[in-house]
Amino acid sequence: ALHSTVKMSNLTVTSVYTTTSDTDSNGALTITCKDENGKTVEIRTSSKLVRADGSVVVASDFPRGAVISVKGIVDYFNGKYQIKVFSVKDVTVH
Repeated sequence: ALHSTVKMSNLTVTSVYTTTSDTDSNGALTITCKDENGKTVEIRTSSKLVRADGSVVVASDFPRGAVISVKGIVDYFNGKYQIKVFSVKDVTVH
């Protein structure tokens, strides 16, 4: 259901898009993955993610083929469901 909390693991990264804009979305990432059944899963950061040391998470932190786990909420954007994450701790690269 929309805005439910969801956790997914064993997602394989297929592509990453970085938003470039003059808004709060600047630096936000859309990480497109495939689950174990080959289904596409989109993960969207609410804004750019910043680590505890102040460094910004960038697309190259999620190389194509990397396996990740994610925790976020179910959101709906541009006619598609996606998992929205709010913190760098919500996405783990294995």
